[in-house]
Amino acid sequence: MSPIRYRRRRTQLDITEVLRQWILREAQKEAYPAADPSGWDRERLVSELRTTYDEPVQYATFGAPDWTTLVVRGSELGKFDPYPSIGCNWLTGGKTLAGAIDRLQAGELDDEASDFVAKVSTLRRQFPDHGFGAVIVRQYEEFWPPVTLDGNHRAWAAILAARDGLDVALEVHVGHESSLDCLPVEKDNTG
Repeated sequence: MSPIRYRRRRTQLDITEVLRQWILREAQKEAYPAADPSGWDRERLVSELRTTYDEPVQYATFGAPDWTTLVVRGSELGKFDPYPSIGCNWLTGGKTLAGAIDRLQAGELDDEASDFVAKVSTLRRQFPDHGFGAVIVRQYEEFWPPVTLDGNHRAWAAILAARDGLDVALEVHVGHESSLDCLPVEKDNTG
């Protein structure tokens, strides 16, 4: 198990805040209606993510995990697993998120996944000037690495920016079954 290094760690986060932020990001997309979930309870947040935004919220809420926010460098984001059912496993070549960037940089996705290349490239050009929302990942019991439920493209853009030499980092909301102290995450003391 390869450890994931983080810059900063925030104390426990409430699941309702994770869900609210998730909806706020989705509501900014052209394909979805605008929404202000600030007064919504957990039940409504889950319902809206499931029905209006068609998001895999069941994986974020299953088993009542603890939630912690880590600030993770772009290069470290590549160690997370993709969410499989939206074609991300195909993009990565069955590897972690870094696999898709390996394939993108090798030109393997130019024809077969031109929309993916365009979206990641557009997001990449926005670093470091744009504030991206958190990536949501979920760790299940003994499984490692965590699976990215939301933010695959933002993570891919950060990985690409890091490979281009930019010092980028994103917040990662980690839902974890095991105590974070027992998982292979460690403080990055390199700067």
